[in-house]
Amino acid sequence: IALVVPSLIVLARSRFYAPFRLAVAAIGAVASTAWILERAAGIATPIPALVERAAHHGLAIVLGLAALAAIAAALPLFAVPAKEQLT
Repeated sequence: IALVVPSLIVLARSRFYAPFRLAVAAIGAVASTAWILERAAGIATPIPALVERAAHHGLAIVLGLAALAAIAAALPLFAVPAKEQLT
């Protein structure tokens, strides 16, 4: 958490944040639906295996998030104007 939250705070002030948040939410929804199908109905899906593989690459995911945040912070083109920022 301590490695991810600073990147999310930086991203929250950029135009990347809304699409990023929606994409991560969609991935979470698909993963949770696959988990429920597997547990409740006994339907095997490939999604849990993909989630397991992604979990083994946590450092790469954190570094990718940090790189995206750095790009968003470095390029004023991606900054959200002050009047659009949430307070």
